[in-house]
This record gives sequence, C-alpha cells and structure tokens, in this order.
Amino acid sequence: MSNYRRGQQGFTLVEMLVVCAIAVILIGLGAPVLTSFKSNTVSQGIYSVSDTLEQARSYAMSMNTYVYVGVLQDSTASPTGSMIIGVIASNDSTQIFSANNPSLNQTSGTYKAINKLLKIPNIQTVSLPANSTTSGNARQVVPNSYKLGDSTFAQSATPYSFAIGTYQFTNTTGPTSIQGVTSAGILQIDPQGVVSEVGGNAAPFFEVGLKPVYGNQSNYAAIQVAGLSGAVRIYRP
Repeated sequence: MSNYRRGQQGFTLVEMLVVCAIAVILIGLGAPVLTSFKSNTVSQGIYSVSDTLEQARSYAMSMNTYVYVGVLQDSTASPTGSMIIGVIASNDSTQIFSANNPSLNQTSGTYKAINKLLKIPNIQTVSLPANSTTSGNARQVVPNSYKLGDSTFAQSATPYSFAIGTYQFTNTTGPTSIQGVTSAGILQIDPQGVVSEVGGNAAPFFEVGLKPVYGNQSNYAAIQVAGLSGAVRIYRP
C-alpha cells in the first residue's frame, strides 16, 4: 500500500529542481555553439559548396551520367546577396549540351534537378588573388578563366544555360534573363568523375572563391576542385 501512495505523489520538489538545473546547464552549453555556427557564414558556405561538389561527382559516377553544377549570385534574394547552387543530371546518360542546344528549357525533358536548390545567405562569389595564401597550405595558382567568380570564366565559350525554378544558371558572368541575378558559372562532371567546363574543356583545378557580403572582407575562403580526380580542397586565411 505504501508503494502505491508513493507513486501517486509524483516527483518531489528536490527532484524537480535537479532536473531544471540540468536543463539550464545544457542550454548554456549549447547556445554558444549555435550562435557560432549561425554567425560564421563563410564557414557554413564553404562546407555546403564542397559537400555539393562531392555529392554531384558521386552521383555522376554511380549513375553513369553527366552532372552539371551551377553557381550564381542572387542580388535580389532575401537576404540580399544569397549564393545559389543548382545541380542537374542528364536523363539519358549523355552530354546534354551542344552548340545547337546551348540553353536547356525546363520542359525539354533532357535533364532533371537531382537535389533542392541550395541557398547560402550573405555570401558572394569572388575571384581571389593568387597571393591570398591560407592556413600555411600552398594554394594552387588557378588562372582567372578557371575561377567561377571571375568575369573571364568560360568567356570564350558558348553561353550554355539551364533553369531550375526561376533561376537561370549560365557559364558566363553578367546579367541573365532574371533581373538582378548574375551568374558565376557551370561545371560539368562526366561519368568518370572528370570535372571540366561545359563542353569538356579540362583544367588542373577550378576554384570557387567566397567572401561575406557584409562584415570582415578578409574572411574569405577558396574551394578548389581538381579536374581529373575531382578531389575538393578548402583553403582559409
């Protein structure tokens, strides 16, 4: 009978105070981590971009198809300056772009988006100078024409493009058909995992440079992807 009465009484005041104290301690420990991750936009951006590149290459090789990664800067997005990444794949495992078919219409049926659009707020794509060494690691020198954030990237190539939703990705920089949106470039990944420009112009390395739209402009990062192996490396100051 005494055990039954004890069960009806529930928790004692001391037990409830102990539980509340533990909860307060856990919240106090977790809050700085959440704040740090949310405020460090560049760190969030570089890992999002590098993960996307690696996943796109894995998809191309596992599905034996061509995959295209498009990066653009959306100056009209909220918050202003969002970086947008879109990834598409060929539906029939063939190279879907050609000189006669440079712009892929969404209703063409030749490709499909293989993940949701990735939006990274308050980040801009930039062309970083070659002397911006990082973390003691020797950063590979990449010509401007192979930097997705540079105006000379794929400048002499046909302006291939594809659409996902309202966003138009193109391999030449400058305004697109969507007002206020400027594009940074498109990378092609073939079924063997080789990374190149659209059309197959290979290079030892391609680079995506990132900087915050606001705040400390020296807080940059470089993401390099090797053309032949597809290996992705991250460089920080």
